[in-house]
Amino acid sequence: MVQILRVLIRKQNGAIGKKTFENFLGGIKTITEENKLPLLCNYVTSNVDQFINDYKTYAQAIAILDSLFIKKRNVIFARHCLSTRNQQTKETVSEYLQILNQLSKDCDFTDVKAEEYRKEYIRDAFIRGLKCPRIRQRLFENTSMTLDQAFEQVRTLESSEVHAASYMGNSFPVQSTAMETEDFSEETVATSASSSSFSRSQKCFFCGNDFHSRTLCPARDVTCRKCGKKGHYQRVCKSRHGRNSSNVVASSNTLAAISGSTHCLQKSIIKALVNNIQLSALIDTGSSLSFLNEKYVAKCKLKIEPYL
Repeated sequence: MVQILRVLIRKQNGAIGKKTFENFLGGIKTITEENKLPLLCNYVTSNVDQFINDYKTYAQAIAILDSLFIKKRNVIFARHCLSTRNQQTKETVSEYLQILNQLSKDCDFTDVKAEEYRKEYIRDAFIRGLKCPRIRQRLFENTSMTLDQAFEQVRTLESSEVHAASYMGNSFPVQSTAMETEDFSEETVATSASSSSFSRSQKCFFCGNDFHSRTLCPARDVTCRKCGKKGHYQRVCKSRHGRNSSNVVASSNTLAAISGSTHCLQKSIIKALVNNIQLSALIDTGSSLSFLNEKYVAKCKLKIEPYL
């Protein structure tokens, strides 16, 4: 019997194990208060005994074990679990009702007036309906709270998020004036950019690489293939009006590696003329570029330029 009791206490959770031990003590009519602590130490494991071996009374030992192993009930979350628990697949009505009864034990239901019950119901709906999960998570840190307390905490958290966002917004520099592209030279932009408060992690306005001096920019003497102006690459061009599209396409042949089409793509292959030479072309409506095999580039006598 003693061995069975020891196994039960060690395998059960804190609240049930405590109840089992108290039932055992209740069955011993001759036990005294001084004998309860030695009995408790005899039935707990060694790793639990180290928490209570310094205490002199049974009440002190039970108090420390309660604080360590009996979790405080979160009434708000318990009521949320009860109100949202649905019957599961292959779960009978009897089983479902028993589970609801078990969940209700953590909800701390007490005799209250209609007004108090109404506020508790509003509180639960208020917390459940919050759109911000971070604020709801902060509310669940409280084991219990009233509607007014929940509202005040949510309002404080909401205001703090707004204030934090304003600090983040002020941490970035804002350009106070706007100028048309045609009204200033690229040298002016380079001078203002080099003397601004932007960090060195910013990109160069003219080549798109990491920030550097204008005199060291590789795009300084390059002519843009989009707008025709000198001093920047096509990929960073801000001009709204480009040159004739046919001219851009004609001057931007790029050498790239491609692979042969599989059998399932044969229906997407057509005949195409490139510099009056007939080639087999694979149609790809999702691609914004056209690719040629290296040998066909040489065969069609196309001029190869790096993509800038």
